[in-house]
Amino acid sequence: MLELRNAAKMVGGEYHIHATNLAFEKGTLNVLLGPTLSGKTSLMRLMAGLDRPTSGAVHFDGVDVTGMPVQKRNVAMVPAVHQLSGPDGVRKHRLANADFRQGHRDDRS
Repeated sequence: MLELRNAAKMVGGEYHIHATNLAFEKGTLNVLLGPTLSGKTSLMRLMAGLDRPTSGAVHFDGVDVTGMPVQKRNVAMVPAVHQLSGPDGVRKHRLANADFRQGHRDDRS
């Protein structure tokens, strides 16, 4: 399980993420939706270990991995699929998800 416990992120004195508690179960597919500048990418970066929360913690399988280097976290991939616009956007998201579930990586444009 991947958990954010009161995780917050401040940049330049402004909150990008207010204190947030989230839990993601293994084997589930979760989707972050929101308008531009709502914090989706900041949240993903915290979960992936690319950024460190200003306060709070990130736990993986009950272990606090907040300050741990990404290479030592033993965390499964946290994939990100950016919003795809146009009439074909939903189809591309579904194809990317199918590839992820089958263990393939393929850049489709």
